[in-house]
Amino acid sequence: LVTLGVVKKGIGYKSTSFEASPAENLKILLHQKEIDLKEMQKDLPDVIDTIKHLPKETTGPTKVFYYHGASGLRQLLWNTLSATTEVVGYGYGDWNKGVGKRFAEKLRDECVQRNRHSRELQNENQHTKEPFTENTVYLSKHYKLREIPRNVLIINHDTYIYDDVFAFYHYFRGELFGVEIHNAEIAKTQKQIFEILWKQGKKVG
Repeated sequence: LVTLGVVKKGIGYKSTSFEASPAENLKILLHQKEIDLKEMQKDLPDVIDTIKHLPKETTGPTKVFYYHGASGLRQLLWNTLSATTEVVGYGYGDWNKGVGKRFAEKLRDECVQRNRHSRELQNENQHTKEPFTENTVYLSKHYKLREIPRNVLIINHDTYIYDDVFAFYHYFRGELFGVEIHNAEIAKTQKQIFEILWKQGKKVG
């Protein structure tokens, strides 16, 4: 009300007071609103013309989803099971540690049952020599791994690319969080980058 000019603010010693402004101030306020309205009406034709010339077709809506904590990570990983294409990406974290081995094995079982396939790039010496899963069918038929030198690419978070989705999760300063971006063009570009790096990767095993 002070900003609008209908109330006056008085500041005294250790006190602040307010009182109504003269009624004539309302006329001044109304007059200013009339001026603003005329300016808007004047600009309206240009605004309408700009809107008419905006592109009428887009590549589709972009959706972004955020995930937090272990439960969010489980949801992000479970979403990859709905992929209609191969899931590719970069590996850094351990599913067994991030979401628990029981849930991780459930994911791998689902990949086998749903006939899902994935390829993953990791930095050299990142994975352990011991098998990370007891699901031998998953390892032999549904999952492929290659190593890439750190001087080519430093991998510091897990990434998943499939269909029109580009997703990743990261553990930073004690916080586990993930982001899932649904955009066909972004997913397409990221898939092309992955394929270039995959060719430079070294087969494991």
